[in-house]
Amino acid sequence: NKISKIIKDKKLLKEIEEYFIKNEIDFYFSYMTIKKNIISEYGYLLNYVSNGKVETFDDLDKVLENKEVILKNIDDELSKKVLREEANLNISNESARTNMEDLKTIILTISNLKEYAKTLNLSLDEILEIYKNKEIKNETKN
Repeated sequence: NKISKIIKDKKLLKEIEEYFIKNEIDFYFSYMTIKKNIISEYGYLLNYVSNGKVETFDDLDKVLENKEVILKNIDDELSKKVLREEANLNISNESARTNMEDLKTIILTISNLKEYAKTLNLSLDEILEIYKNKEIKNETKN
């Protein structure tokens, strides 16, 4: 199949690996991380900024289907003096702003990854599987 062919193509595998490293996309056990943030921990904010359409990062394509609304709502939220997370969860304005900025970075990074995957004729799930398989191979070598 397509994935096993790519895993055998060392040059392409290296290119994919370099893309993940450059964009700080990785896995901490089974959790996807972007810029060292475990993306699943941002689900509560994702639910809010997607107007309840997306509750988790379990379906990244669904996240991206709602990308425009999510990004607009993040920008709207960042334009407020007091952010909802700050008011509701009693955290500092700085922390609430950082969380929103991190969520925006996560959404944009996933979107860019999907575009990169398309250039290789892969889906988002396929490129993630390839990278995870590479990780498993590296771990078994050590």
